[in-house]
Amino acid sequence: MSIEAIEALLQTKMGLDANLAGRSAIARSIQERMRQCNITQIEEYSRLVAISVEELDTLVESVVVPETWFFRDRESYNRLTQFIRQEWLPQHRNRTLRVLSVPCSTGEEPYSIAIALLEAGLTPQQFTIDAVDISKQALNHAQRGIYVPYSFRTPIPTLQSQYFQLTPEGYQLQPSIKNLVNFHQGNLVERQFFYRHPLYQIIFCRNLLIYLVQSARVQAVQNLNRLLAPNGLLFVGSSEMRQINVSDYTPVNHPLAFAFRKLTPPSAASPSPTQRYPVSKKTLLPPPPPPRDIPPPPPPPKPSPSPSPAETQLEIAQKLADDGQLNRATQLCETYLSRHPTSAEAYTLLGQIYQAVGEDTKAEQSFVKAVYLNPNQSEALLHLALLKENAGDLKGAQLLRQRLQRLPRFSQES
Repeated sequence: MSIEAIEALLQTKMGLDANLAGRSAIARSIQERMRQCNITQIEEYSRLVAISVEELDTLVESVVVPETWFFRDRESYNRLTQFIRQEWLPQHRNRTLRVLSVPCSTGEEPYSIAIALLEAGLTPQQFTIDAVDISKQALNHAQRGIYVPYSFRTPIPTLQSQYFQLTPEGYQLQPSIKNLVNFHQGNLVERQFFYRHPLYQIIFCRNLLIYLVQSARVQAVQNLNRLLAPNGLLFVGSSEMRQINVSDYTPVNHPLAFAFRKLTPPSAASPSPTQRYPVSKKTLLPPPPPPRDIPPPPPPPKPSPSPSPAETQLEIAQKLADDGQLNRATQLCETYLSRHPTSAEAYTLLGQIYQAVGEDTKAEQSFVKAVYLNPNQSEALLHLALLKENAGDLKGAQLLRQRLQRLPRFSQES
């Protein structure tokens, strides 16, 4: 067995795509675990991680690197606040709003949601938040509720002084906010994830799908779709909008919120008793199923061809954009396009970056070029529709959506 076999185990366990997550980062995690286990040969460690559930879980903890902060992508929370004030409170004042944050990492996201809901006018009795992550260490960190300044990269001075207290260890979240979030260890890519749970009206699932292999990504999206109530809101990462099927969702007309609203099928016009919004303050979750022995390790995956330097350059630009390094990502995209001027994918990524910094005119120009080069570039069509809506051109947006629906990938799924 070799490092490829370990990558296969990680793929089976958590759906991780080694190429997207970074093979060098995975290799460093493996080397660190080998050092801590006093193992010098990769073959010996491969055998250990294949038969030891505990060691595989420990390796997963090492591979998972939290990258989150309070009120990341602030417009997502502004859209959430708008939804509460304009839709939820006027229509469902006596109902309990159910919110899911997955993966919740070290807690900044679900706590941001809790603060946003309070600021929007809800009382603690009017909502419940479930926060799920595969990492036990991340959950322990979240439950402590102590954060360093790096967790406040989005400036929130008023909220920070209102809800946090500076201590020698860091910024301590108020216990009243910590008590509003129910933390659970779980794995979104498992078929039975939160099976038979009551539906959620709000789901945040941001910056996970981009690191998954295709099969795990499909399963994760299916689980999200199963758990989200009709007409509910789904918030994703800025580069994940292409993963959401527009046959089931419609993009929310709010720039930089990266949100979708789930369409209401005819059969769901009147929710069934199990789908009605709960009235209780908290919903008790059943205990997790007992741990199962890990199945025999799959055979090592066939080595995939190494990406070309051009492909690697575009992937780096995508990762820089995902990490918020938009200036560097823009420069890399422009350099790439100077050498590959017919790349629809590069123009689409550049358009996303321009859109993220508010350069809507440049964004539209990039998306138009992408669609010209590849008329089936669904992501560019989707973003063009959003830009048309934001500009008030609803007819133009509708025409683009109709064009999107005619693409084979979507017509077969609808």
